[in-house]
Amino acid sequence: MRDLVFINWRTGDPAKSSSYDTHLYKPCDEAGIEKFCMRALRHTYATRAIENGMQPKVLQKLLGHASIKTTMDLYVHVTNDSMSKAVLQFEKVQQNQNGTASSVQVPKTIEKQGDRENYEIRYHSFNIRKGVFYPLCAIYLIVILLGVFMLEAFAAFENGVVSLAAGWFGWLYQIITIALVVICVWVLLSKKVGNIKIGGPDAKPTMSKWNWVAISLCGGIATGIVFWGIAEPITHFIDGIPGLVEGGGTRMSALYALSTCYMHWGLPLYAYYCAAGIAIGVCVYNLKQPYNVSSSLYPLLGERANGAFGSVIDLLCVFGIAGSEAGGRA
Repeated sequence: MRDLVFINWRTGDPAKSSSYDTHLYKPCDEAGIEKFCMRALRHTYATRAIENGMQPKVLQKLLGHASIKTTMDLYVHVTNDSMSKAVLQFEKVQQNQNGTASSVQVPKTIEKQGDRENYEIRYHSFNIRKGVFYPLCAIYLIVILLGVFMLEAFAAFENGVVSLAAGWFGWLYQIITIALVVICVWVLLSKKVGNIKIGGPDAKPTMSKWNWVAISLCGGIATGIVFWGIAEPITHFIDGIPGLVEGGGTRMSALYALSTCYMHWGLPLYAYYCAAGIAIGVCVYNLKQPYNVSSSLYPLLGERANGAFGSVIDLLCVFGIAGSEAGGRA
């Protein structure tokens, strides 16, 4: 424990960041500035280090990031001061070359909006994650070729995987589903966890509650329930459910058909969406992590969630989403 910077003086254990955040809010209120968490100081350190000439790779090493993109795209921000200095430096160069005064001025929009505007632009900039995109394209190409040239064998393999998953892990899916429903209810009723605002303690909603309900409803079940709300139970009643009910047209197949439909389109469905949404939302908007599924593992893995392991997680998630969409359309 001697190597730790922040410890609990009573127990000697590593201190929780939330305790320091709470103490940090008081001087923020006294200074009349917006509240920020302790972790935001890493962003300040990274930004000031680059502004004062530190090499990006050195900064990456000091921050412990696996990728230089994490350091430069997420932790280093373009401040109002750096923009002003860059514009003034360009103006000085133009004066030296032309021998006349330049009319270049710092844009007022940048002066007013400062770091927030530049951060949002950098944060939402489009880029291709090669570690996810190219392996995923290769996998899709292989799957398409197998489906075209070995259709029967590929279909038999898929059915075997589904039957294996349902037969061996069906119980696990049910337990996870029930656990997520319980977790969502607990978060709803918990004052400590349920009162955490996504975006920080001073974050304000951008939409009304009705708009959020409409978005959640349309994003969750959308038009799928219009078709599958009828087609799914009828299909399961006629054909049965692999691993659960072999053959259809029976009282048992009807019972499982309805229960499966309720699980797929009822509260359990939104428990999955809600749990994933809370984890990703807190990590992205409160912990300032990339907008990736793997960012939800940041509290457990730290910076490794932004490295190769995180890319594998995102690859599997995108492959699963695309596979479920293709299966649903089929």
